[in-house]
Amino acid sequence: MLVAAVAALVGGSVGAAWMVAAGSSSGGPLGVTAQDCVARPRTVRMQGGHGTQYKIDRPPDRVTYDLRGLRSTASPYQTLYPLSFGIARRGRSVGRPAAEVCVVGGTVLGQQPRTLTWQQVKERYDGDGLRIDGRGWYIVDGLRVDNVEDGLAPFGDGFLGRNLYFTFIRDDCIENDAVAGGHVVDSLFDGCFMGLSERPPKDFTPSRPPAEETFTLDGVLLRLQPMPHEEASAALANGQLLKWSEWANRLVLRNCVFLVEQESSNGRDAMQFPPGTVAENVTLVWTGPGDYPGPLPAGVTVTRDSSVWYAARTAWLRRHGYDGG
Repeated sequence: MLVAAVAALVGGSVGAAWMVAAGSSSGGPLGVTAQDCVARPRTVRMQGGHGTQYKIDRPPDRVTYDLRGLRSTASPYQTLYPLSFGIARRGRSVGRPAAEVCVVGGTVLGQQPRTLTWQQVKERYDGDGLRIDGRGWYIVDGLRVDNVEDGLAPFGDGFLGRNLYFTFIRDDCIENDAVAGGHVVDSLFDGCFMGLSERPPKDFTPSRPPAEETFTLDGVLLRLQPMPHEEASAALANGQLLKWSEWANRLVLRNCVFLVEQESSNGRDAMQFPPGTVAENVTLVWTGPGDYPGPLPAGVTVTRDSSVWYAARTAWLRRHGYDGG
């Protein structure tokens, strides 16, 4: 696919350009850094502790929300959506969503007990650490989320997620059930019940993505974490890496490490990779009994050596300035 600059940020006031993503029909911000985003003249900075929802229903175009000093404890007792930008219902944008939005930083810490089962969290606290809608592409960079139902829910045309750090996510680390195109790069998902979801619920009315549109994970570390569960045969259970559907994008995996410790509570068939998955330099650490319960695409190597995961995790945390997580 063509890789070319299609527009400059803020009419050229920042030199980085929005790029067309390889394998996608949409323009994407592959060359735009967090520093580029916060250097924009239209930047809103938020700091301090927030016990209530931070919500912007109609952001302006080409705005940056600098949340590097914001720490939210609003989930789930004050709101199920502690950080929310734009409006989307049933998988559709409401009104005219903003173009070329950046959200940089932000910490969301869920307050519900970690002993709650998957069913209890789903029934009572089904929300997202960050929900965002955008026209064209947008960026979420440096978001930290812990102990919420879903980590990130993107809507709209597509997005770039970068430097994301999520822990103890009780359902989907990324709930892409509106099936946006996207890239998630250089990110650590250290404890998800599910990894990436592209399965619209029954009340969504999705349209099929363009045939060339992809969702790419590049430089992503993802661990499925067994968590309290009522219906599983064991006290602790996990889902699967990929929750897919007929509406989903084509999946591209590059330079990733996944840790899976036991079979999905949804059965062996759920552990298969989507048809047509393109994989390059992907390591799957499997520590359950026997062989990994599912066929693997070319480019995915299985190991039982869990130190591969922990070494990659430690290196990521150090590189991103976290002291032990």
